[in-house]
Amino acid sequence: NPVNAPGIAELSPHSGDTPGGSFPLVSAPSTFPDEKKPNPLLRVKDFKKLDIIKKDLCVSCRRKTYLSYIEKLTDRRKKLPATEEPWYLCKECYQEMVGRERSAAPPLPGLIDVDRLERVTVDIGRCTICGLEKAVWRDKMRGVALCEGCWGREVRDWSK
Repeated sequence: NPVNAPGIAELSPHSGDTPGGSFPLVSAPSTFPDEKKPNPLLRVKDFKKLDIIKKDLCVSCRRKTYLSYIEKLTDRRKKLPATEEPWYLCKECYQEMVGRERSAAPPLPGLIDVDRLERVTVDIGRCTICGLEKAVWRDKMRGVALCEGCWGREVRDWSK
């Protein structure tokens, strides 16, 4: 079992009913088939891009691939022993999480006028809608900045 894989709680031979027994967390491989199952514990804000990618197992899809994202210093990671590695994600799983979190809270329709948006090449911070990715579109008058994903969604909604 890889070091960076999350543990799955399993019952031990010592249940809570036996003297001195408890339910320890035991690390076990995923029982899911090859399909991707999103892990509810994983959130975009808990990961950052790696400077140098590495090849290992992705904590979400369990494939051995190139990993582009590493877990930040989260509460879970603070509780780990110093010898245990953080979780790693591949680019595909990270983008899937971004899309899932972005679609969870779309802005109110008609709030953003896509005709006023202009593309920027300088760093203006994160998207004001989702807060997940770098903003590349902005409306100077309203002070709204959008990432590519939110801009694409607004253009699709606007053209309907």
